[in-house]
Amino acid sequence: MAIDGIAPAGLGGYKRILAQPPGGALRSEPSTMPIHPLGFDFETASAKAFHGKSAGFRAIETALQHYLGQPAAWVNLKALQRAIAEWRATKAGASIRDPALARLDVWLQQEVAALAPWPAPEPGWDARHNCYAYAMHCKVGVDGNNARPGRLAGRPRATKESDFAQGVIDDARHQGRGAWILRQAAPPAPVPQPLHGGYLVAMTSMPHGYHFLRRDEATGLWTHKNGSIRPVETSWRDPDDHLLEDAIDDAALLRLVTDSRLMDSLWHFDAYIEVQNGGLTVSGAPLPKKPAIPE
Repeated sequence: MAIDGIAPAGLGGYKRILAQPPGGALRSEPSTMPIHPLGFDFETASAKAFHGKSAGFRAIETALQHYLGQPAAWVNLKALQRAIAEWRATKAGASIRDPALARLDVWLQQEVAALAPWPAPEPGWDARHNCYAYAMHCKVGVDGNNARPGRLAGRPRATKESDFAQGVIDDARHQGRGAWILRQAAPPAPVPQPLHGGYLVAMTSMPHGYHFLRRDEATGLWTHKNGSIRPVETSWRDPDDHLLEDAIDDAALLRLVTDSRLMDSLWHFDAYIEVQNGGLTVSGAPLPKKPAIPE
């Protein structure tokens, strides 16, 4: 898969990877940072709103100075975003909407868009697809968005969280495809590797719902589709639409599923599921049952 992102270039920083046509070799060139000038003095601008800045806010200023002073340091950009997220998690109300922070957010989005190791979003996903359809690579489009674990296998809607993952397995077996629960109801770390040559799906759940993310095994990055109303996303935002993770690698995924500040408190990690390459059909009319593949 051609990607437009970054690759390690030794301890000194990263190199920019430029997307190539399918089958073409990746080429890289050194990058400089910041990609976009900040354009204002954040420390001075924020001093007008914050008198007696907290240690958390000082951590934002330190991370920003470090990022601006280092060439090609993607890890420093991530550290800056993390400092902002940690500070915001301790605050509420007008303070997090300060104009200086709003300007910093706009600049950060520009930096991230220019430098982040985005997996290439796939075309063809729209309001007829939800998170389950996307995670299963099912592009069968159905108005009303009827994909849910177990439906294609004829199972009734699950009434408890522990049944959601089994619904995926039942959908796979019903159509002679492979899906395997690698871990469930256990600590999410470490993120497992596929055992059957497929790709990895992570599921979070709450008493009456679920959300799926899938990992691109070529880049190691996670993407998801937040219901039928949102496009495919390579990033993660909190309930207030603040950008928390610009590109979701395994470390970012673990932060998201273990920190209740980053997700609604009702949501938690449920399972890792490996899915056979090519995915499953999970939308549309129920399928006739096919012989199951060997375990």
